[in-house]
Amino acid sequence: MTRQRLLYMLTMAAGLGGLGGAVALIAQSGFHRVFSLLAAVRWGFLWLIPVRLAVVSLNAQAWRALLRAWRRLPLAFLVWVALVRDAINNLLPVFRVGGDAAGLRLLVRRGLAGAPAMATIVVETTTTIFVQILFSLLGVGLLLSYVHHGHVVSDVAYGIGVAAIVAVVFLVVQTRGRLFARAEKVFMWLSGRGFAGGTEGGTIDQSIRELYQRPRLIARCGLWQLASLLGGACEVWVIFRILGVTVSPRLAVLFESMIQGLQSAAFIVPGALGVQEGGLVAVGILAGVPMDMALAVSLTRRLRQIAFGVPVLGWWMRSERRSRRARNLQAHAEAESA
Repeated sequence: MTRQRLLYMLTMAAGLGGLGGAVALIAQSGFHRVFSLLAAVRWGFLWLIPVRLAVVSLNAQAWRALLRAWRRLPLAFLVWVALVRDAINNLLPVFRVGGDAAGLRLLVRRGLAGAPAMATIVVETTTTIFVQILFSLLGVGLLLSYVHHGHVVSDVAYGIGVAAIVAVVFLVVQTRGRLFARAEKVFMWLSGRGFAGGTEGGTIDQSIRELYQRPRLIARCGLWQLASLLGGACEVWVIFRILGVTVSPRLAVLFESMIQGLQSAAFIVPGALGVQEGGLVAVGILAGVPMDMALAVSLTRRLRQIAFGVPVLGWWMRSERRSRRARNLQAHAEAESA
């Protein structure tokens, strides 16, 4: 069995297990109760389109802040790349890194050198981890306003503490070591070939260190990402509203912080299937949200991911085929002229 097939089977097994867990939760709550809530959404679902585009635009602005170290790129292009990254990470079994690989390819195709492109993705991901930790701490504080004791809060706080330690170690390795030069063998082991984009590991490390020497850009990236997370909380609020319930902003922020934390922790499970549903049910119970409503919120969010992601994936795969065909024609023409 090849390494790629082993990783694929592991991811699919995790996804099927998560799907089974989600179905079990819906069955426990009652299929009729959950899907009757979803049926009431109807045209209200259209409200999620502008909200989601706004959230993605904020996220693209965060990435754009880092890219300015080398090149100014149009926001519309980066929004498209952000949509592709989200669609791949949410809908395909790629350990939530396949979207970053696709984003790297699109940047390189746009004319940005491979090393700076990869450096912006790595630094953006690191900044996202720290911002999400702060956002999760905000969620813990909001959870304490609903629950003043219990092991759930302590477990969540413990998980955030572990994530913070891992993030700090990752940051130190990036700035002090030669992470990608040493990781070259790991990428070759996983993929059976060299690093994506044809870049050399040491050059990526140098580009990362250069980016960390511009703290203002990183600060801007972090602020835009925080705005994006708050925009995600607005989306949660809108989902509750189209389901027929008006909730407080603090509950929307609490739900969004839980969703983001679960998606990061359960990266091996495609789309955090089952994990997201279980987490929202647990938090919903503590915050006074009925089980069927928490599941309906989660499923509405997944429907939005599908409604956005499937067309984006289709268009992206079409552009990939056209690009591959153009490269083949160019290689054939060069071979004939040689």
